[in-house]
Amino acid sequence: VILKTYLNFDAGVPGHNTNPGYSLQVFPNPVGDVVNYNLPTRQKDPVVELYDGSGRLLEVFHPDGTAGQDQQIRLDPSFYNGIYFLKLTTNDGIFTAKFIVNKVNP
Repeated sequence: VILKTYLNFDAGVPGHNTNPGYSLQVFPNPVGDVVNYNLPTRQKDPVVELYDGSGRLLEVFHPDGTAGQDQQIRLDPSFYNGIYFLKLTTNDGIFTAKFIVNKVNP
């Protein structure tokens, strides 16, 4: 219930989308220190929000909006292994994806 309040989606579902024609893909999954995702179409002022497993907003990004190109987010080194959520807000809708951070200790 707490995650639903903060993120406005059901955390039990791998991804929730307001536009059924597109699903946010996060790769690789699990990730190490870089998260990749793809924008569905050319977007005006997309916003990407990164949340931890408890629903706490960690970072906000403003990608350039180029469609079809993989976008990257370099994770803060202080992030722990665990479950995270990516929320993409575009003019086409709101898209979410769950992913796992699994950093290998050197």
